[in-house]
Amino acid sequence: MSSTENLDPLIVSAYAPGTQGNTARINIWPRRRLVKLVLWIIGIGACLAVVLRFGVFAADPVMNTYRAGAEVRTIQAELQAEERRSQNLATDLAYLQTDEGIEQEARRRGWIYENETLLHLPPAADEPSSSPETRNGATRAVVSISVSERIQHFVDTCLAAFQR
Repeated sequence: MSSTENLDPLIVSAYAPGTQGNTARINIWPRRRLVKLVLWIIGIGACLAVVLRFGVFAADPVMNTYRAGAEVRTIQAELQAEERRSQNLATDLAYLQTDEGIEQEARRRGWIYENETLLHLPPAADEPSSSPETRNGATRAVVSISVSERIQHFVDTCLAAFQR
């Protein structure tokens, strides 16, 4: 007999020894490598959590700066509007200190010269009155009249004033 006859063939398979075709497979990942992988994933997760937390801390001052800038822009716009208003009031004040401005404001308030007669006309139909007309505490309803009736009323009032 030769030495090659006593040798059994060697079968290499992924199955556990003695299972030959059963579904039990040999674990490809040794336990130590699996533990290392799990620890590595946990470490990466912890690092990401720390980075995210520092990112939140870093974003807070940035957001506060943005909000402060928006508030500054709003206040600057309000300041410019108030400066324009102040400039308009200064212009009006300078005008009202002139003789023409004094006369215009006095006439707006209902003042007249000694030889003049003041005429009060009812408000136009398209102009809403600010308050109902009152005389002796009684409220009168404002009646809408046509343009021709207004002209006639104006002429009658002028004639009555000049006949005095």
